[in-house]
Amino acid sequence: MDRIPRRGASKGISSSLERRVSLLTILTIIQLLILLLMIFVVLKPGFNKLSRLSSARSHIQEPVVTEQDRSGTAARTRADDAVPVVSLPESGDLPPEVALDRPVYLEILNGCAVRQLAARFGEKLRDEGYDIRDMRNAARSNYPLSYIYDRTGIPGQAEQLAKLLGIPMERVILDPDPSLVDVDLSLILGADYTGLNIQL
Repeated sequence: MDRIPRRGASKGISSSLERRVSLLTILTIIQLLILLLMIFVVLKPGFNKLSRLSSARSHIQEPVVTEQDRSGTAARTRADDAVPVVSLPESGDLPPEVALDRPVYLEILNGCAVRQLAARFGEKLRDEGYDIRDMRNAARSNYPLSYIYDRTGIPGQAEQLAKLLGIPMERVILDPDPSLVDVDLSLILGADYTGLNIQL
């Protein structure tokens, strides 16, 4: 007895296949819409600037500073972690100093493993009129050079401290940090502290 194929079974398979194709088409369209939305968000001008700033801040390479040490060999070190080196203008182009109704808030970080160095500098700088907010060891103790980090960007403050200590302007780094509410400047003392203008 010959079997005759049923039309009903063939129709069921066909409609099931059509439903699957429809479902896949809908999913593909949804994925394309999500992709287009992501492209729009990335290319949107305001978002693009913000993302570039945040990614630049999080992927900043540590700048390498090369200086001649006393023995004449090249001393090579890395500047403070994740802080861009910004050269401020030379003294002839500096903005006028902003007078505050309070002393400049200063933190002093010992970056060269000399015991009590931050405290000794703190006493001297307090005598110069600075309000010393903190004196402690830096995150590392192998700085060959001293640095000033300007945390507020108020004109004149970092320059005045650099001039007082004899720190070159290329080692004054603009690094505003709104989270440091009671610090205007951070001074990191390196192994060159003996050559600074303040005598201990």
